[in-house]
Amino acid sequence: MQQEIDSFLSYLALDKGFSANTIAAYRNDLGQCRGFLKEEMARQGREPRWQAVDYGSLVSYFVHLKEKDYATTTVARKLAAAKSFFHFLRSEGILEQDPSDNLAS
Repeated sequence: MQQEIDSFLSYLALDKGFSANTIAAYRNDLGQCRGFLKEEMARQGREPRWQAVDYGSLVSYFVHLKEKDYATTTVARKLAAAKSFFHFLRSEGILEQDPSDNLAS
């Protein structure tokens, strides 16, 4: 799962020209998301991989963030990072469907 995050971060740096600080923020946000999803999938007996992530998994992650009292702006930033990442995975053919499509910002 980390390989796909690394590919995305390279894309942001090389193709989009994002700053080092922005890349660091994406790395942090996506790493946190990956950690949560890996734990959830392991608890459910599912193999931890991006293709196994669905809409419900993402909703659970964002509910978890809100329960941890993250600021609304922080949750919004993490949501934007996740949506960008899953859109990238879909555009690269790694995912058939983007599980974040129906997540409201």
